[in-house]
This record gives sequence, C-alpha cells and structure tokens, in this order.
Amino acid sequence: MNDPSNVGSRFEGYTTEEASEKRILRNVFAPGDAWVRTGDLMRKDDNGYFYFVDRIGDTFRRKGENVSTTEVSQAICAFRGVSEANVYGVSVPNTEGRVGMAALVAEENLDLAGLRKHLVHCLPAYARPVFLRIGSGFDVTGTFKYSKTKLICQGYDPLASADALYFDSLESEAFVQLDKEFYDRIQSGGFDSSWKAELTFRATSFHRSRRGMHMQFDQIRDEFAKLESEIADGPLSPM
Repeated sequence: MNDPSNVGSRFEGYTTEEASEKRILRNVFAPGDAWVRTGDLMRKDDNGYFYFVDRIGDTFRRKGENVSTTEVSQAICAFRGVSEANVYGVSVPNTEGRVGMAALVAEENLDLAGLRKHLVHCLPAYARPVFLRIGSGFDVTGTFKYSKTKLICQGYDPLASADALYFDSLESEAFVQLDKEFYDRIQSGGFDSSWKAELTFRATSFHRSRRGMHMQFDQIRDEFAKLESEIADGPLSPM
C-alpha cells in the first residue's frame, strides 16, 4: 500500500475511515509497511505469481493445517457421478480442530469405492472428508453460494436429516454407512480403537509426506545456493 505508483497496491477504502482501518495490517514484514487484509487465501508460485485458493471463511483447521473447501470440492466434483459438492468442517468431541465433511448431489448408484480411491489419489490425508452426506440438493445464499450454516449445525447426526450419511473407514478402506449407534459412541467420547486409528493415521500420513516435501525443498535450496556461488565467482559458461 505504500507505493502510489503501483496501481495493484492501491486501496480506496470503505465509506468510513474506521471501516477502512480494520482492513489494514501494519508492521507485518517490516516497520512501517501496510497490507490490505482481503480475507482471501492465496498461494505464490516459483515465478512470484499469486493465485486465489479460497476465502478464509471457507477454510477450516485440521491437525494444524488449513483445509481449502474449494479445492476439496473441486476434487470431489471431478469424479464421475458427482454433480455438486459442499464441503465444510464439523466439530467432533475429543478431536483437534474440525473434521472434514462433504454434502453431495450425485447419481443414484454412485461408486463410493471408486470415489474413495479418487480422493486418496487427489488429496492429502488431512484434507479428505471423513464424513459424506448424499442428498438431492442444497440451499444457496442470495449470491448463489452454498449455504453451510444448516449443514454444519446438523453435522453427521443421522437423525438430523433424511440424507444418507457415510464414514470413511480406514479399517474397511471404504465409505461405510453411519448409523445412530456409531454416532452416539462418537458424541459420548467413547471412541473405539479403530476410530482413534483413523485420526492418528491421517495425521501421521500427512506429516510423513510433509517431511518428504521438506527434504525436496532442502535439496532445491542447496542447488540454488551452489548456483549463486558460481554466479558470484564470474559469468557462467554456456552449456
């Protein structure tokens, strides 16, 4: 915001100074700097370009990680037979953060086994939905966005709606139907060993994959350091 010559950094503000100031973050990376808090989650590629990922309000925290509901929805809808996917996080007793749940509009004979394999291939373990809800349609807001409030309140309670509910079972490696007995066990905090294993496995798998990514990053960083050293010593020889 401190570069008047850069149109991309210009912030016209809101109708009142107070409202505008709430959107400005100061002294973030350096004393005196100012940044507009847009509420968007972005990612930056190796060339310095930024890409929109999701709205912050449409993400949820799982095992210390931000899960983009938009990215998860896109992955689900890429599977044949799914026409709509509304992804959100639900609270589960005795668990950290929120657990992923997806409400789907799909064809009658949806291949749940195939869908699970597809999600395992497309998404990291922490981002895959633990619960599925399959219905005929969802409410939308005045701006035609999916409404999540009612779905979040109903959660994974099989008595809260007539929609079919499923649970991603690691032991069975399948989406299994969620019944009232299992729901009551979850709500009472009486997780059996298989349920605990589900959450532990998801977290462990992610941290292992992240360690591998860190190793790759370290290798790339070393290569860049080597290249910078060669440049400092003089012009590079043509290949």
